[in-house]
Amino acid sequence: MAFDALWINASGGVPAYNANELRTAMALDMMYDGRAVGARQGVRPGGTGFQVSVDGSLNITVKAGIAEVDPGLSTPQGPYRVAMTADDSTTLDVSPHDPTNPRIDIVYIKVRDHDEDGSGLRDAVIAYTAGTPAGSPVQPSTPASSLLLASLAVPAVSGAVAVTDRRVWTVATGGILPVNVAGDIAAALKGRYRDRLDTNVLERDTGAAWETVADPNVFKAWPTWVPTLTNLTVGGGTLSATKLQVGKTLDYDLIFTFGAGSAVGTVPKFTPPATPHAKYAAIVEVGRGAAWDSSGNVSRQLIGYLVGANIEIYYWDATPTQTTITATAPWTWATGDIIHLYGHGIELA
Repeated sequence: MAFDALWINASGGVPAYNANELRTAMALDMMYDGRAVGARQGVRPGGTGFQVSVDGSLNITVKAGIAEVDPGLSTPQGPYRVAMTADDSTTLDVSPHDPTNPRIDIVYIKVRDHDEDGSGLRDAVIAYTAGTPAGSPVQPSTPASSLLLASLAVPAVSGAVAVTDRRVWTVATGGILPVNVAGDIAAALKGRYRDRLDTNVLERDTGAAWETVADPNVFKAWPTWVPTLTNLTVGGGTLSATKLQVGKTLDYDLIFTFGAGSAVGTVPKFTPPATPHAKYAAIVEVGRGAAWDSSGNVSRQLIGYLVGANIEIYYWDATPTQTTITATAPWTWATGDIIHLYGHGIELA
């Protein structure tokens, strides 16, 4: 099958391009979103492009912007690029409040193309659809060849209209796509990237799932976690438990400083901040550290072993032999004494 290639001179009478051929070819520049001759639709990220607001007089204002509108998966119709160069302000042409029930309305960009839809029109407009008033109102469906911009919660009788921004973003092929939430784009094509605005994490599409490739939390202070302690009583002491997880790799740091009412029993243990890989059932050491006797100015090396769901704490005695910690070993614990254990590079399940 022969098809037109862009751009070839028509001096011999062919090719003769139509608008749909040009639109589908230009879709090459935009992010793929599941349709072979389409593109991901959305607003260009940044600024206030196509942002919707409603004032006290129930006037809808839509900010100027640039967007891509894809007609959907059921048609070979190519996507449209639209540019609104000045803010659009219009008044709701329906009664704004139902006397009994609230409703949800929508504001959207609508492309009208007579060659494709028989509408007799060739333009793009800001459109508005009022929802059906109900005790639990439902948002109307977005019409075909349209891009949803906002939903409007219109209360019964009177009151302010609450605007919920429904814009999604689009970028060029190979670009990093900002998304407000995970549901804005599903995993479908290897190599796409998205910037999660809700979690501040960069993710890559594997074709089946989104995987984290960069997390700025790695470069911030370690977050805390709350371990479950066994045979350790904090009392008037302090417990500092922090962690750092990068993908399937875990570091942790636990510092227990004794105070009034603190106590330790035989083989003290604690739960790790995440579940280690099953291989640690055979290679059980998952921590090193030190114990400090503040009154005797003495320290002992500590070892943490993964036993079941807990990390048990042992120490090296003077022999040296790995020995069980008790209330009196390696010394009688008192205020100011410290147990410090840390794990590095632990593989997670």
